Amino acid sequence: MKAIWKDIEVNLIQPLLRDTGEKISQLTFCMIDRGQHRAVIEANDDDREIIYRELIKLGAKLTDKEMTRLTAPDYNSLLQTADSAYGEGSDYWFEKLVFEPLQNPAEEKTMRAGYQNINKMPLLMPIDTATHGLIDCINLQFPTVGALDMMRQQPEEQQDEFIQMHCTGLGSDELDSLSVPDAKSLAMKVADFLSKTGSFYLEQMTSKN
Repeated sequence: MKAIWKDIEVNLIQPLLRDTGEKISQLTFCMIDRGQHRAVIEANDDDREIIYRELIKLGAKLTDKEMTRLTAPDYNSLLQTADSAYGEGSDYWFEKLVFEPLQNPAEEKTMRAGYQNINKMPLLMPIDTATHGLIDCINLQFPTVGALDMMRQQPEEQQDEFIQMHCTGLGSDELDSLSVPDAKSLAMKVADFLSKTGSFYLEQMTSKN
């Protein structure tokens, strides 16, 4: 299974001296997972500037000293890249990486139908699961009223994860291994399950037949 996600190349206006002594004029910005993202936020007490610095260090694989050698404009470029890579859901990246390059309208229509299934969520990056091995798509189920009752019995900070586990059949560690955009899109889909009406989903199902 191949990842849809493609690492982002960031050109530097001034070569960066790495700790190894190498000078580079381009950085590769990589994806991180939900667990890493959450750990950075929790460790830095909602300090936005420090959080972004830590996310940039993770994404661009920079040390503290290398970070201080960046020019301000290059740092701003990396800020923008981090905001895009980790701030958007996977739907945004599917548009850029899957649908925009397609030239054939019929092929695009077929591809979109496969990616917009209510009960399936394609992933930007495959994850390894205990039950199904490596997967590039999550099967979703609507939560029941009984599941919502159980969710409300959980501590407030654990409720979102509880209902996501119920809807996906994935464990906590497996959810943490999702790429940040995949995790964001999953959270939005499950939130819709909790707030949208049955007629909303029936309309979607009917429009595809």
